[in-house]
Amino acid sequence: MTKDPSRFARDIDGIYGRAKYPTSETMGTILADSFTERRGYHESAARVAERVKLIEYLDTLNVFHIYEPLCQRITWLQGDIDHGVAEFQRLEAAIELDRSTVANNLRDRRRQFETTMAILNLVDRIQRMILDVPDETGAVGDEERDEEDEQYGDRP
Repeated sequence: MTKDPSRFARDIDGIYGRAKYPTSETMGTILADSFTERRGYHESAARVAERVKLIEYLDTLNVFHIYEPLCQRITWLQGDIDHGVAEFQRLEAAIELDRSTVANNLRDRRRQFETTMAILNLVDRIQRMILDVPDETGAVGDEERDEEDEQYGDRP
């Protein structure tokens, strides 16, 4: 369905008037539609002039008053995000350091416990060996002491 370019230009003038043009989004749609419509035939000089006028109008629109604060805000937000990422990485490193510290402490405690248990086992073995070795009188272990303890009653 192809529109006559002169009719299209009259429709725009009739809807929006000569002094009042639509928003840039609508203008972009109009330009895109007219570009699609002009395939297959040559535009009239009036239509080309109308298109040039619309393009000049789009050029005069000052949209930077909208986009500049948005760009600044996006830049600030990106800075905040970068700061947040750096803080997160610092906290993550601290947590990892805490984990490794806790793991090292647990390993140290385990080694201490194993060392303590080994020492206790050695002491037990030594005590058993002492009990099994005969003394000068021929008694084995603490038999003589046990008799002395019963006799005097002062040892536990």
